[in-house]
Amino acid sequence: MTRAYVLIRSMSPDTDLLAEKIKTIGGIIDACAVYGSYDIILELEAKNLKRLRDKIIEIRELEDIGETKTLIQMEEGEENSEGD
Repeated sequence: MTRAYVLIRSMSPDTDLLAEKIKTIGGIIDACAVYGSYDIILELEAKNLKRLRDKIIEIRELEDIGETKTLIQMEEGEENSEGD
């Protein structure tokens, strides 16, 4: 499974409602309204990178979604894959 975290800038005046709407999308583990440079952070999981990409596109197409930033989690042991 591939896991990612997506930071979202909301264009909605009701960020909590938008986070709840995002939670209804399959593969979303959690979506939380937050304070700071971004309004929502969500955690999602997919079978592979292609399905992850499809989910992110689905999220970006939702009404009131502004800028997004996606952070893909490294595989276990990947940080040591170069012999470190």
